[in-house]
Amino acid sequence: MFALAGCRQIFGLEPPATGDAAQADAPASCSDNQLSPGETDVDCGGICPACGTGASCTQHSDCKTGVCAGTKCLLAKTCLEIRNAGQLTSGIYPIAPNAMTFDAYCDQTTEGGGWTLVMKLSSASLALRFDAPQWTTAATLFEDDLDPNSAPQGRDAKLVAYNEVAGTEMRLRWLDPDHSFAYTPPSATTALGVFMGGEDLVVGKETDQCNGQLLSMSPSFLANGMRHATGHQFYGVNGQDNANGTNSHMRWGFGSNDEQTNPWLPHQGAGTDDTSLTWDSQTDCTECSCYGNEYVPSETSANMWIR
Repeated sequence: MFALAGCRQIFGLEPPATGDAAQADAPASCSDNQLSPGETDVDCGGICPACGTGASCTQHSDCKTGVCAGTKCLLAKTCLEIRNAGQLTSGIYPIAPNAMTFDAYCDQTTEGGGWTLVMKLSSASLALRFDAPQWTTAATLFEDDLDPNSAPQGRDAKLVAYNEVAGTEMRLRWLDPDHSFAYTPPSATTALGVFMGGEDLVVGKETDQCNGQLLSMSPSFLANGMRHATGHQFYGVNGQDNANGTNSHMRWGFGSNDEQTNPWLPHQGAGTDDTSLTWDSQTDCTECSCYGNEYVPSETSANMWIR
């Protein structure tokens, strides 16, 4: 059910009553099986309880889904479709990208809005490390915890939307530092489809030499918060560096190493070998020089989105 989360927090308001409570407060005309004054459809909308999908409406509050698209209540496929219908309030909405209908959290304001929350990660957890089954199977984790992480300690959760909502853009939004990683899949797909796939090196080079400041070419690089060495360098998804016979893995993020033949260690990313989420920095640059500036939060969390 649509929740006016932002409005409650700012103005101390609750969303309109629905179901039995709404019906008890409704005028008698809301149960006479006629289109009466003040209603947008028969016995619903306007002064009556909210309408179901496909009923007539004039504003978002007329609809149980929280979305009035033109003149009809809409059960959208994605949060982007909800935003394109003019619903700009972030919160929890029912969506139906396929045969299944489920609730998802929509961010309708950040970086253009229209983002569906698919995963939450915490640096204090091991639950979503690289080899966790949630990355590559339909298995979920705390799938009913739909609100995004809002504090650095955060928690891990893998939501139904991860498996079901397809998009052409993905965003990993960190709480500390306040920064986003961006990834564009080769074609529209779900997050599950992305992480079931092979390695996609977006920026970097994994040859045994000092390769220069390649990671700074990525728009997701944060010069005042990331310090990287110029040996093996990686930014992308499903990363694996088996230099010198030692494997390093990361589902999404930045990694580099300080020498020509050592494997890179994950430095800022999700789903590393050791933790669900890591933001550390390069400190040893004995053979290949480093660039950028070190920042290491004591703890951090992130939210993963798709649109």
